[in-house]
Order: sequence, then C-alpha cells, then structure tokens
Amino acid sequence: MKRSYEDLIKAQETKKEEAGNPIFTDNSAEGYFSKAELVEFMTNALPWQNRHLASLFNHMKRNGSLKSRPAHIIEMGKSSTWLNYSDGRVPVTLRIFHFSNMKALIDDYAAGILRITNTLEELYNEALA
Repeated sequence: MKRSYEDLIKAQETKKEEAGNPIFTDNSAEGYFSKAELVEFMTNALPWQNRHLASLFNHMKRNGSLKSRPAHIIEMGKSSTWLNYSDGRVPVTLRIFHFSNMKALIDDYAAGILRITNTLEELYNEALA
C-alpha cells in the first residue's frame, strides 16, 4: 500500500516529536550535545556566558539572521565563537563558548541547515526532566 506524501511527512514529524528534541544526542545520533553536557556547561559557566547562550537560542528560535559569518577562535586554550546580529536596530555581539559539538550547531544554523525551535530555558528544563 502506497501512502501519500503528506502522510509520510506527518509520520516523520510525529516520530521527531515522540523522540524528543533532536538537538540532544540522547534523542538523536545527529544531535549536538547531551542533556548532561548542557546542564554541566551551564552549571559551570559564568553568568554572562549563560546570558550570551540564552540570547543566541532566543535569536535562533526567532529564525534571525546573522550579520556575518561566525568567527571561531581559540584563546587561552578555550574555543569560542563570536557572533553578530541585529535585534531591531540594535547591534548585538555575543561570545559563545564551545562545549561538545556547539561549534557545529552554530555552523549548521548559519548555513541554514538547522532550525531551532526551543529557547535555552526550554532545553535546560528538558535536560533536567
């Protein structure tokens, strides 16, 4: 029995919803970080680092554009990415420290491969559950 295209797409979406957030490696082999890695990073990060990460996820959830290509750097043994975007008429610059596969998440979002559907708070709460 052949199924319609719409049925196939709906079935795939349902499977994704049932499996949990595909950003987490706990839910998908193609994920970017585990729930434990997110909790550990946020627990050990400085408050401004968490604010920058939260701002990035809020911007990505709104499907916002970046003003330039992400600039990946290694400074004092720690890798991070500088990002620029506009929030209305206000320019925003963020520094995101890498944990797990965060660099790939940023690159995939910048390339239009990844669609973010959750805020950092939602992801953190899911990780704690």
